[in-house]
Formats: sequence, structure tokens, C-alpha cells
Amino acid sequence: MCNVNTIIKDTYIDFYRFLKNPVNQPAEDQTFKNKIDKLFGVLALEIPVIAVIGATIYGIEKAGLIDTESHKIDELFRQIPIWKFVLFGVIINPFFEELLFRFYLRFSPDGFINYSIFPASLLSDQAIKRFEEYLTHIWINKFRWVFFFSAIAFAYFHLSNYELSTMVILLSPLLVSPQLITGLFLGYLRVKYGFILGYFMHAIHNAFFILISLIFIKAI
Repeated sequence: MCNVNTIIKDTYIDFYRFLKNPVNQPAEDQTFKNKIDKLFGVLALEIPVIAVIGATIYGIEKAGLIDTESHKIDELFRQIPIWKFVLFGVIINPFFEELLFRFYLRFSPDGFINYSIFPASLLSDQAIKRFEEYLTHIWINKFRWVFFFSAIAFAYFHLSNYELSTMVILLSPLLVSPQLITGLFLGYLRVKYGFILGYFMHAIHNAFFILISLIFIKAI
């Protein structure tokens, strides 16, 4: 029990320090054990917070301020078999969301044009070099803005799950706060411990809350 508390405490301290000054630099300790400890520590910190916020949003829905019955995830759940819902929710969607919102956080200018969406033939070598130098400058000197942008973009991307209304827009900071917090943790793992660990956390997070949702649905 003492070791578990130590892991959670150390993870919290490291995460807090990282948020104060996000730096595009991996952790020194990349051992398998340390990665597993960090994954466990992050989940232990993140899941209770998300559960409390989720309960708050549920209370707002019950108060009639928003209608989560129109939530696109709920609609999808009713339309497809459970195994497909789990496959997409736990395996496929997390992978593509990590690619879209966090893969680029560990940016390397070397060969950037080879994996960019722009054909190299449209740009001169000099233009490519200037562009890579500019991105390198941003990632070195303005990385905190890149990091926080990735979390905010990830959060507000999920606002599309709701049927937009004036109330949904007004409450959007609360409605997407679970994704914002999760995005901060995922970005932390991506930068410090690699893409795979962030993906695993995303998959486990989704699996946990899908399981809770299934239990809740069965109960009512």
C-alpha cells in the first residue's frame, strides 16, 4: 500500500511540475517498470477526477439544463452491437485520436516534409528548410502553447458529440473539462514516455468508463 501511495504521489508531483513548464523532452528513466508505474499513477489520479466531473454533468442533465439523450455516443451505443462499440471505443478511436492530437508533440524537424500532408514538390528546398526551422523554434521556445493547444483542441473536438445549443455552448467549458483533463495527462505521457504509453492510457480510460456505463445501463 505504501508503494502504491508513493507511485501516485511521485506521479502527481512530476505531472504538476510538467504542467508548470511543459518541455519537449522525454523522461530520463524509460525502464518498463517506471513506465508501468507512471501509467498506473496517472490512471489513479485521472479516473476519480473524471468520475466526479461526470457525475456533475449528469446532475446538470437531470436538472434539465442540457439533454444528453442527444449525445452522439449514446446514439451510437443504441445503433451498433456492444462488441463493435467496445472495439471502436477502446481500440480504434483512441489510436487515431492519439495520432491526431498528440503524435506531433514529440516533433523532430528531420524529414518533416516526408510525413507532412504537403507534397514536397510544391515547396523548394529553401522553403522546406525555413519551415522546419520555424517549427523547431516553436517547439523549443513556445512548446507550452503547443502542448496546451493539443489538450484544448482534443477537448473541444468532443463538443461535437452534443447537439449544439446556446446552453451547450455556455456550459462547454464544463462539458469538455473531462476531455481537457484527460488530454493533459495523455500529453504528459506522450511527451515523457512515448506514444504507446499514452495510447494504452487512452484505451484503459475508455474501457473503464464504457464498463461503468454498461453496468449503469444494466442496473436501470
